Amino acid sequence: MIRSRRVKQMFLLWIIVIFSWLLYRESLSFYFISDDFYFLSFNSIPLILKTFYTDQHFIPVFLIYIYLIKSIFSLNPFIFHLSAVLIHLINVILVYILGKELLQKKKSALLAAFIFANFFSHYEVIFWISGLSLSLMVLFYLSALIFLLKFLKSERQLFLWGYLGAALLAFLSHEYALTLFIFPFLLKHKRAIKSAIAFILIVLGSLMIRHFLGNISAPQPFRPINFLKGEVLSHLQLFLPLPQVLEKIPDVGIIILFILIIYLLLRNFRRQHFFLVLWLESTILLFSATSLPQARYYYLSSIPAIYLLVDILKKEGRIFLFIILISNLAFLGRQSQLWRQSGLITEKIVRQISRELKALLPDKKLYVISLPDSLNGPPWHAYLFRNGLKEAVELIGKTDADRLMLADPAAKIPDKNNLILKYENGSLVRNPL
Repeated sequence: MIRSRRVKQMFLLWIIVIFSWLLYRESLSFYFISDDFYFLSFNSIPLILKTFYTDQHFIPVFLIYIYLIKSIFSLNPFIFHLSAVLIHLINVILVYILGKELLQKKKSALLAAFIFANFFSHYEVIFWISGLSLSLMVLFYLSALIFLLKFLKSERQLFLWGYLGAALLAFLSHEYALTLFIFPFLLKHKRAIKSAIAFILIVLGSLMIRHFLGNISAPQPFRPINFLKGEVLSHLQLFLPLPQVLEKIPDVGIIILFILIIYLLLRNFRRQHFFLVLWLESTILLFSATSLPQARYYYLSSIPAIYLLVDILKKEGRIFLFIILISNLAFLGRQSQLWRQSGLITEKIVRQISRELKALLPDKKLYVISLPDSLNGPPWHAYLFRNGLKEAVELIGKTDADRLMLADPAAKIPDKNNLILKYENGSLVRNPL
C-alpha cells in the first residue's frame, strides 16, 4: 500500500514536470535579450572573478555557468534557454521535496509544486537568460534548506556542511540568498547556528572588502514610499496572483485587499506557519528596501507564499487555486508571445546596426536614438534595449562598437555627416532628423 502511494506520488510529480516542460518549451526558440549580452561578454574566469572589485553585483557562480555553456556550445540561444527551463524543472522537484517536510502532507506538497511550476511571475526567470542568476540561486537555496532539515533529523555533520556549501553557492549566484542565515536561528539548533554565524562572517567580510577596496557604486538611497509600495504590492501579487485583475484596481482597493490578506494570515495562523511567514517576510523586506518589485524577484518569495496558501485554504477554497492556475497560464501565454517578439526585434536591430557600422566611413559615428527599455512597459516587462547593446553588436555582429552612440531623441547630434538611426515600431529608420 505504501509503495503504491509512493509510485502514485512520483507519477503525479512527473506529470507536473512534463506539463511545465510543455508550457515552457516554446521559449527554447527565443533569442538573447538585453542584459544577456553583457553577461555573455565575459571571456575568462579571471575576468569574472575581477567583478568582485569592479561590479555592483558579485555573482560568479552564475557568470561561470554562463561562461562554461558559451565555451562548449558557443552563442547558441537554444542551449541557454534549454538550461533555463531545466533548472526551473529541478526547482519544481525541490519545492515538492521541501514541501513534504514543511507541510507534512504529500498532496499539499504536490499542489504547491504545481502552482510554483506555473506561477505567473516566473516568466522573467525562464524566458530571460539573465534570470538564470535567480533560478540558480533558488536551486542552491532550496538545497541548503533541505540539507539543514536533514541535519536536524539525523545530526550528521555531512548535511550541515551541505547546508553551508549550498548557502554560499546560492549567495554567489545572487545576493538575495542572504536570508538563508536566519533559518538555523529559527530552528534553535546550536551547531546549525554556529554554521550560520560562519556564513554571516564570510558574507560580511566579503562585503567589507568590496566596499573598501573595490570600485563599487553606492546603492540607491532608501525611499520610504517606494518601500511601503513594494511591501503592499508584493503581498498582493504573491497571495492574490491575478495580475490581469490587480492592474485594474485603484490604489484604495489595493490597500483594502492588502489589509484583508494580512487579516487572513493572522486569522489562520498556526505555529508551523511561523517559519514560512518569517521566510516570506525576510525576502520581501530585502528587495523592497533596495528596489521596486520586479517579476524575477518573486521567484524565491513565491515559494513560502504558495506553501502558506496551500496550507491555509481548505478543500472548499481550492477553487481559488484553480482560478489562479487558469489566470496564470493565460498570463504566461501572453508573456511568451511578447518575449518571442522582443527576441526577434533584438536580433534584427543588432544585425542591422552591425551592418551599418561595417559600412560606415572610419571617421564617422553611428547614432541610435529612441531605443525603448522594453516592448510593453511596466510592470511586467518584455525587455528590449535596457542594457548590453554594444556587447551585442560585438558578440553577434563581430563588429567594434566604439563608434556606436546611444543618444536621447532630444540630444543634439554634433556632426550632420554622422549616420542617425531611429527606432520606430520594431525597426531602425535611417536619417530621421
